[in-house]
Amino acid sequence: MNRPLLITLFHYGTGIMDALTGLCLIFAPAWTLGIMNVAPRPEAPHLVSYIGVFVFAVGCSHFLAGRFPTDSTSRERWKTIWKTTSIVRFSVAAFVLSRVLTGTFQTAWLAVTATDFTVALIFIVLLNKKQLFPS
Repeated sequence: MNRPLLITLFHYGTGIMDALTGLCLIFAPAWTLGIMNVAPRPEAPHLVSYIGVFVFAVGCSHFLAGRFPTDSTSRERWKTIWKTTSIVRFSVAAFVLSRVLTGTFQTAWLAVTATDFTVALIFIVLLNKKQLFPS
């Protein structure tokens, strides 16, 4: 597989992952938390659904980029999405990790930390590649 195709699959794959997770959190919060091995709290389904809206929006933002960058305009769109979603992902990863370390969140939440941190790190690495996008 060529690099542009792999990058495109990763870009849209993470968007689909977040959009679907967000929809699941919105419409089936207890079920979604169960899939994550997190015991849902009885007072929290509305809050979990609210968080799902943000997860869904982050996922949908990936679809604003268009096809793999072939010019300077589309290149800047992709970079902006990667920078913005990396800020969100690093923030979520740090927050969730802090809650797990203080005992507020169950250790199963570390999967969220690992996923968000890894995706953000990959985007940062891609942003720092000099020859990532065609000129």
